[in-house]
Amino acid sequence: MFQVEVPCKTLALTPLDQVVREVQIQILKFFYMKNMINLRFEKVAGGIFSSSYVCYVILTTPFNWMVKRRFSDFYLLRSTLIKLYPGINIPPIPPKKTGRGFEEPFLLKRQIFLERFLRSCVDSPIIRNSPQFFNFMSVSDESSWKRIKSEMERAVEIKRIDDMWSPIGKITLVINNENKIFAQNAKEFVDFADPLYKRLRRLTKQLMVDYDKMSNTLYDMAESFSNLHKHISTFNDSIEVGKNKTLEDIYVTLNNMYVKWGDTCQEEIKLSQEQLRPFFKYRHHENNSFKELIRIRQYYGQEYIRHKMKVDQKKERLFQLGDISKWEMTPAQLQGLDKAEILKNKGEALKVMLPKETALEFQLRDQFAFYNQQNHTEVKRSFGYINTEYRNHFANLAKLQSNTLANIHVVWADLLANFSEAGAPLSKPSSIMERHPTLKQEEQSPKK
Repeated sequence: MFQVEVPCKTLALTPLDQVVREVQIQILKFFYMKNMINLRFEKVAGGIFSSSYVCYVILTTPFNWMVKRRFSDFYLLRSTLIKLYPGINIPPIPPKKTGRGFEEPFLLKRQIFLERFLRSCVDSPIIRNSPQFFNFMSVSDESSWKRIKSEMERAVEIKRIDDMWSPIGKITLVINNENKIFAQNAKEFVDFADPLYKRLRRLTKQLMVDYDKMSNTLYDMAESFSNLHKHISTFNDSIEVGKNKTLEDIYVTLNNMYVKWGDTCQEEIKLSQEQLRPFFKYRHHENNSFKELIRIRQYYGQEYIRHKMKVDQKKERLFQLGDISKWEMTPAQLQGLDKAEILKNKGEALKVMLPKETALEFQLRDQFAFYNQQNHTEVKRSFGYINTEYRNHFANLAKLQSNTLANIHVVWADLLANFSEAGAPLSKPSSIMERHPTLKQEEQSPKK
């Protein structure tokens, strides 16, 4: 087991941190952060010498910050955070795409994704206190923002532990069995979850197709009753005695019932498109961020173990040779050694020989210990946030679904009231309803 605290650079706390910390209960913090950041896309027309583009207006309460950022700014922010804050789980942003930049459905999906990115950033103590994120959310002056972007573009990846940042000015380095088991199990879960999130996205798309097929079938059934109504109306108009007005009303009632039932299926398509697909897409990309965090820990662990084994074997050979001149020490270091005594004490000999390679071993050990602890801390923190996101997202979906089902419940209740007693007069039905226009092809079968 290895554990030590080392000093690092201290992050100054931002107003974002104070607001988030005041909301101690996790579920309340989620709702606060959800209402705290609002984002909407805005199309900006080009001029004579400039092209049209899309910007995203970000409003942050309670500070009343309002800034406009382009997608490239989000991309720059994330790449900068990755460089300057190693070991932190940086939330994902949607991939770059060309050819669909001004399509409304595409922009709406990207808007939802970017809003989730910002809320996830606020959940991280490191990110929300970083000057880069603070400036991204608060600086509205265009010239100031250009200067900040220039600084971000020049950012250099941080590798040394004493150059890293923490709100408390110190970092804990840990290598123990608990973290090892946690990392192994986290990797297994993330690897297992990846194809399942792909499957959920595919199944959600299939669900939308199924609902569309069902709604079209129901609309066709409604149309059949509409045609039956036309024919029974023609029949009733052609005779004086024996008119069957009740059957006219029945056909109208059934036509309207099937139209409303089809409309409900269209509402389900909309719910799947707006609530399920974006959610599972973000979770899938988020899972890839976890994979990258785990991969980095694994890389530094392998580098440390490989180098340590190489040095240990080399030291063992050198000790057996008994020639301290080959221990790659400086003349000053060798002068301070008693050759006879050091060759009797193997433990001390192994400590002092190969000082450069030993220093590199300790550097790799510290780096691995850092990423080992960060992997443990960040995965646990992010999983806590995901738990809350799942609960509240599907609670909101349940409310929307309840409203949809309440509407169809009224339809069935009316039908039951009309048809429950044979021979009883029907309540006066409304006129024949037209089928609901189906969603556009883009909304029915969105691209992945």
